Amino acid sequence: MKSRVLHVLHSYPPESRGGIESYVEQLAHRQSAAGFEPTILVSTHVPEHVGQSSVAGIPVVRLLAGHPLQDAQADERERIEACQQELDALDPQVVHIHQWHGIGPFVARAARELGVRSIVTLHDLFSICPLFFRLTEERELCQPSVSAATCSACVAKASGLSPENLEGAISERTRRYRAELDAAHAVATLSRAQTAYLERVPGLAGLRFELSSFPTPEGLAPLETPAPHTGP
Repeated sequence: MKSRVLHVLHSYPPESRGGIESYVEQLAHRQSAAGFEPTILVSTHVPEHVGQSSVAGIPVVRLLAGHPLQDAQADERERIEACQQELDALDPQVVHIHQWHGIGPFVARAARELGVRSIVTLHDLFSICPLFFRLTEERELCQPSVSAATCSACVAKASGLSPENLEGAISERTRRYRAELDAAHAVATLSRAQTAYLERVPGLAGLRFELSSFPTPEGLAPLETPAPHTGP
């Protein structure tokens, strides 16, 4: 029996093709050629794209995205149970999470409760930064121990929201993503430098990281660009 692998990320071609999308696209095709059954679960901002379609032979399920900060206000139990319904319908044997943007930090916890193994690959710093990259205005990496107040001021400047209203949301976001990472069976990083940085983040204290053993982008064959999305 073929192994069913569900890849979870923020978007997927042809809607967008950034670094993570391109990597997962190529990885899914490589797995399919090796006899696995990969499926992609992503968010979309286009209501007409919601549902399941096929992109170059790979099943893709698109859910309507929420605002990236909505996961700090939404009912946690309700979001986990909604995620469980999606996983029940897709019936994966392994869930591989690459990005939570637009979906929220509930996938690994939902999988754990269903008895499904999950892997997280941290392609960036979104798990500890709503702006993905944890950079100062001078484009330098923030100190690992940066405070919630500093993060709130940074996010407020980027979003136009009030920092006073964001600090509690940032702290709650930190808690939820830590719970999500704790629920994963493995958390992979892309480099030793990334691991060393994350091990110094107070909110991640005690979390075990593994250096990714998945193929590097250079080891994946290039793909032809699929036709524009035509809906389910």
